[in-house]
Amino acid sequence: MEKQIRDLTAEKAAIGEKMLSERQAALAEWEKEKQTLQAQITQLAEQKDTFQKSADYLRSTLKDTEKSLEETKNTLEQSQEKSQKDNEAHQQAQSQKDEELTKKQEAYALIQERNADLQAKLSMASEEITKLTE
Repeated sequence: MEKQIRDLTAEKAAIGEKMLSERQAALAEWEKEKQTLQAQITQLAEQKDTFQKSADYLRSTLKDTEKSLEETKNTLEQSQEKSQKDNEAHQQAQSQKDEELTKKQEAYALIQERNADLQAKLSMASEEITKLTE
């Protein structure tokens, strides 16, 4: 019976050592897996930071682009308004010039008509002078 007790004690010790060895191996494997996961977490955090910086840069660029677009739209609007005002002023000036030209043409026509009348009277007066001098 003592031999059985010793055998059982030895078997118990062997089983205990085997279980301890298996637990240590499993623990070492878990530690290794933990380190791998921590490295992946660190890498993902770095990628997240990189993406965050990229997103911030893109937001900033988008805001600048929108601001520039708005400024360009305002400039375009102002240019179009100025062009329209200039065009209206040109049209008014052209209209005034046309009116002045029309008035001058009418005045010239009246002067021509008056000149023709005076030429006719001069001609008649010359004829009378010629008749009287004869």
